[in-house]
Amino acid sequence: MPLKERLEKLQCHFTWSLEEQDKIDIGHVKQGLNVRIQHTPYNNRSTFYALQAYLHQREGRYQEALENLKTAEELLGEGQQMNLIGTKLVISGNYAWIYYHLCNYEMVEQYLDRSDMISQFLSHPSQSTPTIPDISGMIGWSLMAIGFRYGERAASCFQAALSENPKNVEFCAGLAIALYAAATRYDADMELKEKAISKLKEVIHQEPINYECRAYLVRLIKRSDFGQAQELAEDVVQNSHDPEVLRNVAYFFLPQNFERFRDILEQAISMDGDYCLLHRDLGYFYQKQLIKNIRAHILPSQNVIAAGIQAFKRAIQLAPLCIYAKIGLAEMYGANNQQTYQQEIYDNLERELPIASEKCQQAFYASFGQFLLYKKHLLNDAVNVFAKGFKMSSKTKYGKKCESELSKIVGWFERDGRTEEARDLSQLLQRI
Repeated sequence: MPLKERLEKLQCHFTWSLEEQDKIDIGHVKQGLNVRIQHTPYNNRSTFYALQAYLHQREGRYQEALENLKTAEELLGEGQQMNLIGTKLVISGNYAWIYYHLCNYEMVEQYLDRSDMISQFLSHPSQSTPTIPDISGMIGWSLMAIGFRYGERAASCFQAALSENPKNVEFCAGLAIALYAAATRYDADMELKEKAISKLKEVIHQEPINYECRAYLVRLIKRSDFGQAQELAEDVVQNSHDPEVLRNVAYFFLPQNFERFRDILEQAISMDGDYCLLHRDLGYFYQKQLIKNIRAHILPSQNVIAAGIQAFKRAIQLAPLCIYAKIGLAEMYGANNQQTYQQEIYDNLERELPIASEKCQQAFYASFGQFLLYKKHLLNDAVNVFAKGFKMSSKTKYGKKCESELSKIVGWFERDGRTEEARDLSQLLQRI
């Protein structure tokens, strides 16, 4: 059998089609993955190192990829993954693929043979390896590390793992997190949210110090049980040492207490100053502070603007392809009357759009459209940009923003007697 055919039968990150049809920002994923590796409370560090190896290979960084796999093996040797057969299979498969890309076919053969040997320890060697619980779990953890938009698919993986090993606490936690991810999508229904709440509570009952699940539960029950949510949030802030968990729970305090939001972000930054999302969210705080001041008829504070610009710059320095940080920086430059810089950022972002996710693209259209409308006074250009964002989806946060601006423009057209343009735009809003 040809090597490529044998490789394609392996179960590993190279054969799981993790990205489906979406494009991923590898740098952004690696930023989050580094935080997960350092702070995960679960026995999945080998999974994350194997995923990191796959991402390094995607960037042509083969030596780093091999070092990641070596670390993953060492963790197995230390017993942190209980020497799980599925984990060994995935690591061997990743090794085989990386050496294949390096044209080192002798090593490919070696790792293919190793995979065959490991498979002999399965209770049913002929069975399809995705039914091995830990492989299903590894796929689930990997999907969650790549992006919460894969929540439903990850939930299916953890459910498959639990069907084989129903008492595994970590698979249960993975399922709860995946359900939370699915439940927080714009099109999620109440039944899914209730299911996520139930599973998160189950995990917290089993593991009272699972602060990650506590933080997610806080965000889901804020409206239905504010008192319990506040109690859980304060407990997480006091006891968690995971910067991503703190970042998540900080959102509980919005919009009532922006200062507390900032303080928690700064607490998280003190733990990991190189995590780009903390700085991006800090920039978001200064944006909201600026809007709050303007609504209170307080003149824009140069200190607030400067701090926001600095926060977004730091986020971009750490993750150069962070679309949201670039949009935030552009808007802060706009608030500082630096339209030339603002225009430069939008021009650069427009060139990067083909590799951005649909959500990022829609965020760009909403922000750029407002720039064209309110800063450049290019009404027709703004309509075209808002329409692009609106057509992608009318239900998301940014889709609704585009819709709101287009509806406003319909009114302007009607007021100015541009009835045909008003009718065409109204028809567009009704069709989507």
